[in-house]
Amino acid sequence: MLIENRTRLVTRDEIMNAVWGANVNVEEGALNYQIRQLRSVLGDDAANPKYIRTIPRQGFQFVAIARALSEVESTAAEVIGIHEQDSYGGARRSPDADGLIVRPASLVTVLQSFCSGHGWYVLGASTMYAAYFGVALLVEIAYQFDRYGKTGKWIALLISCLVLASSLLGLSMGAKRTSSGRRGGLFLSGAVFLVAAVVVLIAACGFLPDEPITQANFQTFTAQAAYVKTFCYIVPLGLIFLVTPLHFVLAMERELRTRDSALAVNLLTGAKPAAAPSGTEYLRVWFLLLVLTGMMAYSLIARAHLFDNLKSGPYMSLFQSLIHVRMVLYFGLAILCVTWYHRALNDLKLESIANEK
Repeated sequence: MLIENRTRLVTRDEIMNAVWGANVNVEEGALNYQIRQLRSVLGDDAANPKYIRTIPRQGFQFVAIARALSEVESTAAEVIGIHEQDSYGGARRSPDADGLIVRPASLVTVLQSFCSGHGWYVLGASTMYAAYFGVALLVEIAYQFDRYGKTGKWIALLISCLVLASSLLGLSMGAKRTSSGRRGGLFLSGAVFLVAAVVVLIAACGFLPDEPITQANFQTFTAQAAYVKTFCYIVPLGLIFLVTPLHFVLAMERELRTRDSALAVNLLTGAKPAAAPSGTEYLRVWFLLLVLTGMMAYSLIARAHLFDNLKSGPYMSLFQSLIHVRMVLYFGLAILCVTWYHRALNDLKLESIANEK
């Protein structure tokens, strides 16, 4: 079934209905067991799949194409949709040692498998995280946009692209270590985030003037100091809400693939004392929500105080609009991370309980 549908993801429900029947009550643990058996026969590795790729909580995809070895075998191969040409009708290529040809991965497939199947979430969260840096720089020059805006908008775009690239690189490198069971994945991702932030901060301070630009009825920070203050908000958010939960989920997924799921059940349900996988931190959803609530309360008070004391200027409306965009990015990122984390933990809990049964 996976070979016949090799050009797309085959959902878990599709497989269970086709193999066991829609009217048969079968736990998902049975499907997980059969996939493990297939991988064992093929000599495949779930962390670095050559034949069967797992898209967590969605389904599976066959990522290699078998080549017919003889004319006699070709008839049987064609029956199940295996040809000497690749899946796009191109010319036959040389097979590898196992007689298989790995087909080119589409962009959607690459994103689905990125960071062990969490590619879309990582891309979305990293984009919001990176955009915050660029918008924050524009906020600091908004009151004198006629003076700094022409250069500032390109620097803001460059900063956002740099942060996005470094975030994806850091999360990908760390996720690979964590998913393969090696230590240091969380530290590696966090280190890349911090180094990228320092590089961006140095570059931004080289452009921003060492004088106040925003005009208010109280003494405002210099543009450089205000941008440093912004970093004290966004970098901890990225580390606590994005990096740490992602690595915990990846580690727990590996635990469910390779070990007894009883430890995972105990940890996620709190039924018995249990420790998080080595090199990770288990942050409770209620803790993240408590932190998020506190940040929202402080942000609303600070914004109201700032807006009440702003001095009129030709770019005051631009400044206020950018402040709102920055807030949307900040809290949008936090809400996205908490929502994904809550769903991921719930899925892990359900899968671990099903495996136990």
